[in-house]
Order: sequence, then C-alpha cells, then structure tokens
Amino acid sequence: MILNILQIWWVWIILAVIFFILDLIFARGYLLVTAIAAVIIAIATLLFGKHSWYWYDSSFVVIVIIFVVGLAIYKRWAARHDKLEHHERHHRFIGEKVKLKTPIVNGEGQIKLHDTIWIIKGEDMPSGSTVEITAVDGVILHVKALSADF
Repeated sequence: MILNILQIWWVWIILAVIFFILDLIFARGYLLVTAIAAVIIAIATLLFGKHSWYWYDSSFVVIVIIFVVGLAIYKRWAARHDKLEHHERHHRFIGEKVKLKTPIVNGEGQIKLHDTIWIIKGEDMPSGSTVEITAVDGVILHVKALSADF
C-alpha cells in the first residue's frame, strides 16, 4: 500500500514538473497554477493515503479551476491598477517640499525632482524659496510658497 501511495505521489510530482516547464516556455501563468495544483494533490496523497483515482482527478480539477479563476481576477485587477499607476505616477509628488534653485518668474519656473526637470506654476518667488507641490496638471506641477526652512 505504501509503495502504491508513493507511486501515485510521484505521478503528481512529475505532472507538476511538466506543467512548470511548460509554463516557463509559454510564460502565461495558467500552467504554473496547474503545477501548484498538482503539488497540492501530491501532498494530499501523502497525507491522506490512497483514494480512488476520481477523488484525485476531481480534486485536481476543482483546485485548477479555483486557481485559474483567481489568477484571471488578479490579472484583470493588476492590469487596471498598473494603468492607473503608470499614467498617474507623478501624483506621488503632491505634498513634497522642494527648495527652488531658479526663481519663479511670471508664474512659471522649473524644479528638479529626482532625475527629471519639471515645469512649475505658482506665485513669483526668488530662488532659494521653499515650495510645496499642491497639484499636478498633466506635466505641470503647481506649487505654493512655504517658509524658508522645512
């Protein structure tokens, strides 16, 4: 009986390795969840002993369906979240305080944040003034004056 359980266990492990290799080749993620499901069934085989083949197969199918639906939901959420993050990345600057290296003249100026030079709009200020970024309008950052030190 133990030999039979180990043989069944190895079948599921071999299937998991095959699915994992196929996922590496095709890189879609769906075969990876199938490989994970095969590993779960292999572990269940060791823990719960011998059951009929349809118990293993039906459990495998249920686990794969749950994982595939979960992966599809996650991919849809991640794609939507990534698009928002990609297009609105510069909104993270709101609230940052920066010291002006060049003055704001006629309501416009420039600041360097990290590795990018940004156009800023705000009231006229001399260089050396401290400003806070209050809003973003496309690629233009809106600033307001703060005290000299921050």
